[in-house]
Amino acid sequence: MSNLTTQAFLEPWGEYAGREEAITDRQRNTLTSLIFQHIEDESHRESYLAQLSDLTRTEADDLVLEFTMGTWQ
Repeated sequence: MSNLTTQAFLEPWGEYAGREEAITDRQRNTLTSLIFQHIEDESHRESYLAQLSDLTRTEADDLVLEFTMGTWQ
């Protein structure tokens, strides 16, 4: 097994060679919906939306959890 394959197998959260995978389309859609549901201030909402492209999968998962638990503020 190559080193990369071994590392990918041992790190199931998407971390490969110290780099995490980018947010998925499904996560982006879920977060966009949650942002529009929970953030009324337009400038605050736009700020969250602008940051979506820079999130990793792990960060996106954490943010979804924050929104669903009501701890995002």
